[in-house]
Amino acid sequence: MGRTSLGDLEIDPDERYLYVVNLNNKLVYRVDTWAANPQSTLAALPSIVSAQAPCSTRGGVANYRPFGLAVTRDYLYLGGVCSAETTQNRAHLGARVDRIRISNGSAAGPWEQVIGMHLPDFDAQRTYGTTRNLVWQPWSNNDRCGFNYAASGFYICPQPMLTDIVFDEQNTMILGFRDRFADVTGNDPIARSIPAGDIVRAVWNGSGWSNPTSVASAEFFNDYRTMFVESDKAEVASGALAYVPGDQNGGYGGQVLTTWLDPYNGTSFGVAWFNARSGGSPTALQVLYAGGTELRYFGKAAGLGDLELLCNWSAVGDRVWNDANANGIQDAGEGGVSGVRLQLFAASDTNFTTPLATVTTGDLDGDGQGGEYRFYVQPWKSYVVRLDPAQFQAGGKFHNWIVSARDRGGDDGRDSDADQILRTIAIAPQSNEQQTVTYDIGLYAGQGTGQIGDRVWQDTDGDGLQDAGEPGIGGVTVQLWACSDPARLRCGSGDPFGSYRTVTTDSSGQYLFPTLPPNYYRIVFPSLPPGYTLAPANRGVDDALDSDVAAGTNFIPPRPVYSQTVDRSNDLGLVPAVGDITVVLDGDPQVLLGQAATYTARVSGGTAPAQNVTLSVTLPAAAQTVNAPGASRSGNTLTWSLGTLPAGANQSYSFTIVYGALGQQRPVASVASNPADTNPTNNSDDATTLVVSPNIAITQSAPASAAPGETFTYRLTITNRSTQPGGTVPAS
Repeated sequence: MGRTSLGDLEIDPDERYLYVVNLNNKLVYRVDTWAANPQSTLAALPSIVSAQAPCSTRGGVANYRPFGLAVTRDYLYLGGVCSAETTQNRAHLGARVDRIRISNGSAAGPWEQVIGMHLPDFDAQRTYGTTRNLVWQPWSNNDRCGFNYAASGFYICPQPMLTDIVFDEQNTMILGFRDRFADVTGNDPIARSIPAGDIVRAVWNGSGWSNPTSVASAEFFNDYRTMFVESDKAEVASGALAYVPGDQNGGYGGQVLTTWLDPYNGTSFGVAWFNARSGGSPTALQVLYAGGTELRYFGKAAGLGDLELLCNWSAVGDRVWNDANANGIQDAGEGGVSGVRLQLFAASDTNFTTPLATVTTGDLDGDGQGGEYRFYVQPWKSYVVRLDPAQFQAGGKFHNWIVSARDRGGDDGRDSDADQILRTIAIAPQSNEQQTVTYDIGLYAGQGTGQIGDRVWQDTDGDGLQDAGEPGIGGVTVQLWACSDPARLRCGSGDPFGSYRTVTTDSSGQYLFPTLPPNYYRIVFPSLPPGYTLAPANRGVDDALDSDVAAGTNFIPPRPVYSQTVDRSNDLGLVPAVGDITVVLDGDPQVLLGQAATYTARVSGGTAPAQNVTLSVTLPAAAQTVNAPGASRSGNTLTWSLGTLPAGANQSYSFTIVYGALGQQRPVASVASNPADTNPTNNSDDATTLVVSPNIAITQSAPASAAPGETFTYRLTITNRSTQPGGTVPAS
């Protein structure tokens, strides 16, 4: 018994690969049940005997007897005992659990031992509360080994077989031991026996499993008494195990089932239910048959084999914690947050209309930390876990609390997994009986750490890209609007947003909105500076260099902002919207040397306002005296600052020049704006003035001689030889 035929059978969580222990050659085989011909897929995993030489220090590997299996998504666990059958030395009795990583039904790593038990250490525990000797004995073929209880013909000779392994929601490994002696014996004329199995647990310590405790006191799972406290029964757990998530009311906890001797009366057999968290005595006993003394029950004392659940289940969840330093990692001293409502939705319910379940975090595992939660779901279906948004609104318990950044640090068991904006976790399809308790959520109270902004610039060439030398534009008002939907589901361009903050671009065109909580934000430019139009949007492959405001709008479409991120890709390009400004210069065509020539410069606006307009006049070198009201002079240049010239406006500026030289004189008027005029060909004009002087000549004539007393006449002839009038010419 225990040396031939098959041991435990388990199917993987995806219900595809079936694994079975061959008790004779001590190999684990697997079969692909999805194959058209499953028998043809039979294959053995690597030999644990070859890899680990189990029991080599306990009488030799011939004493290694595997039996129990557990299969998770990543590992196959194999339980076995060191039977001491070849030495009959109790000091060689032991139990161990080894595991091997599996992938698609094949080994993906070496065998490694995870549990090692010296069974004699449990002697005091197995005799606690009874006067009978229930310590484990070496395997024997003698059906009269042990002792004859009260000379009744019922023999007690417990021989260990580690026949089953299950895990609870805290990753505690629970081991079921069957008494081999009950399988060796039977009804008369074969000796009858009183079996004494066991159920023990190995607690997960964060990096592995601690060996089951062997202290001389009541066990965690109390199996040393039957329902009626029968004097001839103790250690009545019989080796088969199953784990049911939650409690019988649907709450968190979990229940462990094991086959059980005498749940009702001295001729009954059934199942005991234990609270996986608190242990103690069974919470319920289930009678599968009573009066089972006939041969058809295979001997009542060990008439049941394994336990399998007919329902499918998976468990997801873990912890909501106070992420005091907001780093997204569960650090020492950061406690759980109890009282947080979480909702479970089908993944197809994208509008979150019908929650499948709602739970509130609390101290579910009894460690005093709090913040734990669980959802029990159907395998092979996708779900979404969401923090109830109502509790984050004004007046809610967690108003102004922020969800931590997700997937920080590389350890999925310690980081936060929820989307910061939607406050949701996508739950991938789970396998049957899979327990994924790594879905954590960090929360903290405080201001946000996200930032968004960038630049408003003058797109001089109008290509929609920030080119070298294109300046920023200061003084532009920028508004930030935040999504108003508490659930963050309606946060698109056409959805309601509320004004959140307002800033103004600096002299280089830069702007930034700091300390933002996670949300969707829209950046709005309520008015463009005069003289500009929008640059083409989304023209480049680099979003940090192009313009993001589409034609006909005044905003950048909503963008998400997360904690500890800076989004500097929100730019506005502005193309100068300057009309065709012109200047015309008129002046006196001719003046006398020393007289003032008068000029008038007329500046006309185009179809759009012109900014920072200046009128300049370059003076001829012969200019001596200049009168130019409102102008400044630097060397031979006069300058008027016009400021903004409205579209279609006409402005005139007059000045006079007295020249100190004759000839043609030509002052030049120029007009300029910033942004520059789109048509520079008519931005200058000149006027030509001829400066002249009169050419006066006088001649005198008289008789050659005259007698004394004779009257005669002198003739004075004055001639203007110039083309200009001489004006008043005095003569003397």
